[in-house]
Amino acid sequence: MDIVIRALHSIPNWASFGLVTLTICTAFLLMPALRKRMLAVEKPVNDAAMDGVKTVTTFLVLVLAFSLNLVMGQHRQVEEQVQREATLINQLDRGLLRTGPPELVALRPVLIAYASSLVQDEWPRMAVGGRSQEAYTLYN
Repeated sequence: MDIVIRALHSIPNWASFGLVTLTICTAFLLMPALRKRMLAVEKPVNDAAMDGVKTVTTFLVLVLAFSLNLVMGQHRQVEEQVQREATLINQLDRGLLRTGPPELVALRPVLIAYASSLVQDEWPRMAVGGRSQEAYTLYN
């Protein structure tokens, strides 16, 4: 099960959204034709079934739109958090370089290593619920 979850997480969001949407829409479009061929029902029954499919399709579109809006909102929040963290690191770097005593300039490589550790080690581990010991050590 863990392998399946990792494989699903490796797929880009746009691709998984497109695949699910395409699959569901294709199923909704093909089901009336398949039902008509296999069951050979009369036109009034078929029309009633098509009205049901239209209703379900409308509901599906609303759910997909809501889901997309929710994902976009979460994406914006993550972007804001990343921007805030980058701004803080930039301010620390400026403070070390311009306003601090010369001894603090020697801490710049540690700050750069910390920032690199965040991006390359901490964030990928956070995606699967873990934390980076290296980033924690550099932070302290």
